[in-house]
Amino acid sequence: MCDMTHVQQSAGRLMRAIYEIVLSRGWAQLTEKCLSLSKMVTRRMWQSMCPLRQFKKCPEEIIRKMEKKSFPWESMYDLSATEIGELVRVPKMGKSIYKMVHQFPKLDLSVHIQPITRSSLRVELTITPDFQWEERIHDHSQGFWILVEDVDSEVVLHHEFFLLKRKYKGNATLQQIYQFTRPCEILLYKFLFR
Repeated sequence: MCDMTHVQQSAGRLMRAIYEIVLSRGWAQLTEKCLSLSKMVTRRMWQSMCPLRQFKKCPEEIIRKMEKKSFPWESMYDLSATEIGELVRVPKMGKSIYKMVHQFPKLDLSVHIQPITRSSLRVELTITPDFQWEERIHDHSQGFWILVEDVDSEVVLHHEFFLLKRKYKGNATLQQIYQFTRPCEILLYKFLFR
């Protein structure tokens, strides 16, 4: 029992360390896989499982029905509360499931690229949260990784940790802007051949 507790506590730190090593080497595909594994170990949840498992209020029978349907998670945002209720065959739960789906962290990104000199570009990334912030679920901040890869997804060109903070309770749309510069030929290669 003692060994199992030690493994549970250490596994998340080990996966995070592997992720940091791969990220520092600049290996894009392996970075993405290590980050996914790190999140799976930390959350104790496989990526194939329904994300609603992270909500303690969601009944187990609803989660099992969602996983049996294998309905794409990204498509859940397009459904109304009644459609979600029909999907799981429990119309009464439609509104609460709809609320949980829209509390799951989701970001809208827009990019503006501007040449500074002949050899460098400024990239301006505007990040807008597209979810309902609930302080008891999301706390005061949520962390995300910004990864810029080359066109072949082989090299990480830029990486940065982004912390989305909820400063004002009444403010529903909180935009944050990140700016960084990169050598021109690398980013032109990425955007021309995509």
